[in-house]
Amino acid sequence: MGYETLNGPCVKSQFPAFLDGMKQKLGDKNRMTPYLHLFTETGAAATNYFPVISVQSYYVDELNRVYDLVMRGQMTAQAGLDEVTKNVQTELDKTMKK
Repeated sequence: MGYETLNGPCVKSQFPAFLDGMKQKLGDKNRMTPYLHLFTETGAAATNYFPVISVQSYYVDELNRVYDLVMRGQMTAQAGLDEVTKNVQTELDKTMKK
């Protein structure tokens, strides 16, 4: 089903079928066909998924903000993660009260 709707598979065991189906659907001459294996190889290496929470966009924004500070040497990674945890938990608590 994944290649018919162009949605990727969410189960690793379905990767080979997805890859074969996409190759058939796109054809050998499509510029993406030679690179399709990268999608399944990257997905197969995954061991966890990014958590989905009600304040997801805020969580991602906070991670990106702190990542930038850490990369610039303005904050340690641990201090950044601690700040993200505090800020996101506060925001999540507000949302859960509604």
